[in-house]
Amino acid sequence: MEVGVKVWVENYISDSCHHVSSAYLTYVAVDRDGHHLPVPAVIPESDEERRRYEDAGRRRDVRRAELERRRQRSL
Repeated sequence: MEVGVKVWVENYISDSCHHVSSAYLTYVAVDRDGHHLPVPAVIPESDEERRRYEDAGRRRDVRRAELERRRQRSL
């Protein structure tokens, strides 16, 4: 599961708000023994949800390709 996070800083004196950081966090469901557990699939409904779902799939593909590249380099 991937979760997008945005961090904002607020200045209450000047009544301003500024974006300072963004990140995507990846979570994996595991059982008590540390084995991966299946997670129910997300079914995007709106255009925005479909766009985000597709973007997440592309990020997953990049992560997997990078992991494979690192594995090949370590052989």
